[in-house]
This record gives sequence, structure tokens and C-alpha cells, in this order.
Amino acid sequence: MKIVVLNASPKPEGGNSAQIIDRIRKNIEALQPETKFSVFSIRSNCLTETDYDVFGDCDAILWAFPVYVASLPSNMTEQLLRLEDFFTSKKFKKRNTQKQIVVYAAANCGFYDGMECALSFRMLRSWTLKCGLSWGQGIGLGGGEIIGMTGPNALSKMPLKSAGKKLEVFAENLMLQKKAQDSFSSPDIPQFMFVSMANSQMWDKKAKKNGLNKKQMLHKIT
Repeated sequence: MKIVVLNASPKPEGGNSAQIIDRIRKNIEALQPETKFSVFSIRSNCLTETDYDVFGDCDAILWAFPVYVASLPSNMTEQLLRLEDFFTSKKFKKRNTQKQIVVYAAANCGFYDGMECALSFRMLRSWTLKCGLSWGQGIGLGGGEIIGMTGPNALSKMPLKSAGKKLEVFAENLMLQKKAQDSFSSPDIPQFMFVSMANSQMWDKKAKKNGLNKKQMLHKIT
């Protein structure tokens, strides 16, 4: 099986999307070692015409990206438009008369509820349909910033253990080109604890680093 992986994170390296890709890849390789992956980062540079050759021979496409205000990163939107032109071209249709490419998506968001990723999957489904491809499944992970905060094995332990298990199912579906309902996950802690942890471990520290205190952060502009 050949899978094209598109990392649409705007971060240069070590982002949450990269860690999610790594986890999915390891799960698939454990089940099917001969699987071939072509991984591209589209942070700032769109794919070239030479890169497009891998799509003509792949079985599945995996998009991995962060969700911003329920939508897609701008760099990803630009690449979607370019790939749409490629998949609807006569050249591609002539080359792919039999094979049906299945599209999957793994999204993460900073909100607690992974359902915040649902709208982005609807957008990708529309793109998939327009390109003449087939939609497989999306998985949306809430509390995405915990991945970066807790290190490379974040999806194997609390509070993202449930997310890790759902990713295993998602990876197997991808490997089998199986279609399934979109899956969503939230951290394995109450929401108030998640908010408290985000404030103390992230926002308060960033504010202090930039010379702000809590009173200034909560100041209302009238």
C-alpha cells in the first residue's frame, strides 16, 4: 500500500500534527511493514509538478493539520485548490481509470472538545467529492496543545490515552482503506481541569514572558 501524507501545520518542525503523523505511521507499520509513505510538509511551499507524480500511484491520502477557529490553515487551503486542478485534469483522469484514492484526515485543535474539528472535515469532504476521490474518515483530537506539552509519547498516556486508542483504530481503517464515521476525542480529564492546566502551563507563562500580568490579560477594551 502507498500512502501520501500531507502535513499542513504552519509550524516549521516538531508540531502536534507531526507527532500525530508519527503515531499513525508507527501503528500502520506495525500491522503492515511493507507500507510505503510519501510525506510532505506544505507549511510554506506548495507541491511541485514532480511531487504530484506520487498521487498517480497512491492508494490513500492523509491530511494532518491544526484547526483554527473551526477551519483550515491558509497554507492548506492554497494547496487544496492546486490539487483540485491536478485531480480534475485530463492527464490525471487518463492515468487513473481504475484506482479509487481514499482521503483521510487527522486534525487537532486547542479546544477541549474534538468536535470542534467537525466543520473542517465537512470542507475536506466537499473537496474530495469535487476531485473525484473517496472520503474515508476524519479524526479530531481536542486538547491538541497537550501533545506538544507532554512530549513524543503524549498519545500513549494520560490525559490523551483515549485519543491514542482512537488513533489506532483510525490507522487500521486507513491501512485497510475502510470507510467509517468521523471520530472525535477529548482529553481524559474534566474540562475545568483542562482550562486550569492550559492557563497555568501555557497562557500565564507566555504572558509573563511578554511582560503581562493576569490583570492586563483580562482587561476589557471598551
